[in-house]
Amino acid sequence: MAKAFNPHNVRDSNGRFKSVVQLVNPVTAAPLPPKNSKSLNVIALLIDSSGSMAECVRTNAVEKFWLDQIAKIKQEAWEHKGTQDTLVYYSMWDEHNLAIEGPLVPESVPYAPSFFARGGTPLCAIVNRTYDTIRNAHPGAQVLILTVTDGEENQSGWGHTNKFKQLQSNLDGSSTFAFVGPRGCKNQLTAWGVLPGNIQEWDGDPRELRDVASVRTSNAVGSYYTASAAGATASTSFFLDVAPVASTLDTATDERSKFKRLAVDKTEPIADFMKRRVGTYDLGNVFYQLTKTEKVQPHKKFAARNKKTGKIVFDNLRTILGVGPTATVKPGNFGDWEVFVTSTSMNRKLIESTYVLQKVA
Repeated sequence: MAKAFNPHNVRDSNGRFKSVVQLVNPVTAAPLPPKNSKSLNVIALLIDSSGSMAECVRTNAVEKFWLDQIAKIKQEAWEHKGTQDTLVYYSMWDEHNLAIEGPLVPESVPYAPSFFARGGTPLCAIVNRTYDTIRNAHPGAQVLILTVTDGEENQSGWGHTNKFKQLQSNLDGSSTFAFVGPRGCKNQLTAWGVLPGNIQEWDGDPRELRDVASVRTSNAVGSYYTASAAGATASTSFFLDVAPVASTLDTATDERSKFKRLAVDKTEPIADFMKRRVGTYDLGNVFYQLTKTEKVQPHKKFAARNKKTGKIVFDNLRTILGVGPTATVKPGNFGDWEVFVTSTSMNRKLIESTYVLQKVA
């Protein structure tokens, strides 16, 4: 029987498992070539370390996000090792540090880089430099650059900003740029050419970065690998995006009077949560917040809630969202809308800091 994958295990040169972390190849050295006829998948994880990220660093939300993404990359690289090689670059960046480290093979990705918070946010500069670094070293590779920030661009200057716009407007067909950014960042990023489906917004709360944005991002990474294995070379919708139907949602009937919204205060099965909070669990009338990629069967219904106004849309929402009778739905950026799915399980695990909608009418 094959040994089960454990993201905390790495292998030495003889294939034996051990817990050792090492830098395989400095960025200044010759690039690691793809092996045999496998495709080369290069992923860069860029995490903002500007001063406004201090609370996210202090509460270990940044470290949790890092660990989740590295574990997911390692898992996917393991599962696709027969057809793809993976290299990882990374940077903890701010106005004082634009260094790109790597590449690393998944078995040796470090678990704890130096997390800090200082300075400003040179978003365009770090993305440009990362792209140039990877393309110079691996001109034929498939590239994913995933950038996490809680602030908008404020340090790069005109040159880098203009280059960023040109880069986004002239994608090479094998590069994906995905951004996890602050609420409202989508307007600026899309104006610069970033694809709307490749942007996920979060509100700056460390708990949302740790418990919600992290889950959505790691599941998006899984979907990215799956699509790559099927022949896709880039993603135009790294995260699920509801923006194209926003106008329809805005004009739909407000059904908030039919629902009660409950904050999930700890991770536990949905039945236990409902019994603890309201005394009973009415199977089929409780909706959980979508946070992971899953297959949604025809009998399940959707609800959407506007975060700013509190408006809830329920009737015919599956059609409005363009979700077929049976579809695999991946989480991500919903703009001003939270999306919920009806639960038909007693044991579905709710995630702390998300919400539940209980249908009461």
